[in-house]
Amino acid sequence: MTSVSLLSFLGYVCLGGAIGGLLGELVEGGLFAPHKSSDGSLDLGFIRNILFGAAAGAIAQMDAFKKENPTGQDILVAALSALLVGIGGANWIKSKLDAKTNQTAAALMAGKPADQEKATRILAAKSAHEVLQIAREQ
Repeated sequence: MTSVSLLSFLGYVCLGGAIGGLLGELVEGGLFAPHKSSDGSLDLGFIRNILFGAAAGAIAQMDAFKKENPTGQDILVAALSALLVGIGGANWIKSKLDAKTNQTAAALMAGKPADQEKATRILAAKSAHEVLQIAREQ
């Protein structure tokens, strides 16, 4: 088999991880398009998971990059592994970020009187960021 450049190898691995991140987003509940939140910040939506998946896939395959002359088979194995890591890795990174946001929202809500309308809106929220916005309302 012919060998490929390290840059091509990295590209295929990142592509595998990115596809894994996208699949992870689909499994988790669907694709949300990038949009501006009501507070003006940018929510990257499904693009966030694609980027996290690509990064997780590349990081997980660091040992494979040490191979001097990777073949097509090496790339296929690394890209498929990166795809699996991308699914779990993107969701893991996202859950860690969301956990901190939800913890902040819970702390804000703990100091306020009970509000059934806000509780219903929080249950229907599509993101941790939206939960935090509801919690910050007066």
